[in-house]
Amino acid sequence: MLFRASIDLALEPMAAFDEFVAELSQALTRVGMRLEPRKDGRISEGKVEVGRVLSWRPGKKCCLSGARPTGSLTRLRRWG
Repeated sequence: MLFRASIDLALEPMAAFDEFVAELSQALTRVGMRLEPRKDGRISEGKVEVGRVLSWRPGKKCCLSGARPTGSLTRLRRWG
C-alpha cells in the first residue's frame, strides 16, 4: 500500500527537515521508542531494533523502514 501526502510550509527545506525530525523523535519517545537521526540510524524500542533509517539527506529526504512491512519516505522540495 502506498500513501502519499504533501503540505506547503513557509519554511526553507532544511528548517522543515529539522522540524520533521524533532517532531518524529518526540512522537516516538512518547510511545517508548527512540530514533537515531542519522544515516544508517536505528529505531528502537528498548533494546530491540524495530526499524532503520535507509536514507538520510538533511534538507532533502529521509526514508525509514519498520519491522512491519511498511515504510516512510519524506522528501522536502522548495516550491516557487
